[in-house]
Amino acid sequence: MGFKLAELALSTGNVSALEPKVLEGVMEAAKKVAIGRQLLTINDRLKKEGGRTLTFPFRSLAGSAGIVGEGVGPAEAKATYYTVTATVTKIGASLIVSQETIEESRIDVVQGDIEEVGYSLADFEDWLIMDALYGASASVNVTTAGVAQTTVHSLGTSLVLKFTPNTGINVVGADYYDGKVIVDTAVTQISGTIKYSTRSRQLECSIVSTTGSVYQALVDARANLALVPRKPDVAILNIAHWANIATDRQFIDVSRYGTNEVLLTGEMGKAANIKCILADRSYPGAILVMQSFINKYLVVRRDLELKKKDYPELDSFGFYFYMEEIPVITNDDSIVLVFGAAKSSQLL
Repeated sequence: MGFKLAELALSTGNVSALEPKVLEGVMEAAKKVAIGRQLLTINDRLKKEGGRTLTFPFRSLAGSAGIVGEGVGPAEAKATYYTVTATVTKIGASLIVSQETIEESRIDVVQGDIEEVGYSLADFEDWLIMDALYGASASVNVTTAGVAQTTVHSLGTSLVLKFTPNTGINVVGADYYDGKVIVDTAVTQISGTIKYSTRSRQLECSIVSTTGSVYQALVDARANLALVPRKPDVAILNIAHWANIATDRQFIDVSRYGTNEVLLTGEMGKAANIKCILADRSYPGAILVMQSFINKYLVVRRDLELKKKDYPELDSFGFYFYMEEIPVITNDDSIVLVFGAAKSSQLL
């Protein structure tokens, strides 16, 4: 995406001619960095039907097949029906451009601002989607119970996705599965903020050490989801896991793929036949392994739209971007979180 100088050298009266170029530029910039959206099924029913809420009906598995004897029927099972209601949220961003910028044909300034808006929208959308996939709680302030001076402290909950200590606390290890952390100096209590997971499928990596074993975590996840049964195809990794898997001999880097392989945004390679995506909005506490698209939706009420406003008192004009959507997980049976594979993970 780029502008010709003539396209930028417009008066505010003709600046509306820039609107489609700006909208296109923001959308293209967002596509380059958006990770979560590509893993969900897009549901646009609200765009056609109106309203701001959408209800998803689904049912639990009624039972499984098996061998039966002569004259004996299979075990009776009854499906259970559920509903999940999604209410869309509005996401917005803005871009203010001065007349001087237009007159000077500052193409680098305008394009840079457009890209930043696109990146910020994609980043915020990824934050919403990742929180939905991880089942992340809101940030919770925590102060551990006062104890005799020790370096090991319980955070008061398990399945911790992220612990952010207050200033002055140096965390050197963590057992996120059990919700414990190790600090470098013995103290009576520590404080900070945590996010924990509400996902129903979670396990602890069967090999845990100071270096972690991301490959083992992926193998464990495959075995866990095979029980559902599901076929995991994507793993979302935090940078804390990356060095371990990138140096594992079982890891296949994207540079070694065949020429016909379609890459996902953020895909770094494969291990255990699972695509490994390095995501900024992922959590260090657990590796998320899933079968993409199954029971995961992005409900879109309104695609990205642009509105323009003139600021005559500032000799400027503004572009405002809005979209309405919400990620929703109707059933988390195709997602498993694997704890205990991060570089800093230790058994406490």
